[in-house]
Amino acid sequence: MITIFSKEEEKYFLTFVLKYDNDFETILGEMKKGAKINYEEVEKYMKDVEEKYVILFSNDYPEYFRNFSQPPFALFYEGNLELFNNNGATFENPLDSTKDFYLAVSDDGGNEVDWCIAVTHEEDLLPVVNKFLNDLEEDLDFKKYANKNELNLS
Repeated sequence: MITIFSKEEEKYFLTFVLKYDNDFETILGEMKKGAKINYEEVEKYMKDVEEKYVILFSNDYPEYFRNFSQPPFALFYEGNLELFNNNGATFENPLDSTKDFYLAVSDDGGNEVDWCIAVTHEEDLLPVVNKFLNDLEEDLDFKKYANKNELNLS
């Protein structure tokens, strides 16, 4: 896929996505109406973005999600995003059943299990990652992508 947006344009698009709560139908409707985002809105929304993200129009956006009938316009993630190109699964968020989270895991037979968790709302990422890792860390050795102190919200 050819990158449609520069990094600066990605920020404008992410602001649009955040403003409309990453809701596919709402975003599509606002785009059709010609809704605009100004620089002040970009500054307001982007100052709070702390997690890694990828947007639908990025080269890094995994094919797994492009195949959805309504793919998320943006994903916030922790781990190896490329794993979604080989496998992926959608699960109900254990902390909020109205939202999904996406998981890709790869065990290459080595000591560590590679993984990625993605969500559509940034505030959901750390609680879901913490729950996932804490629930399974005794059984599996997950590759470390972040300092555990950064993930724990307690």
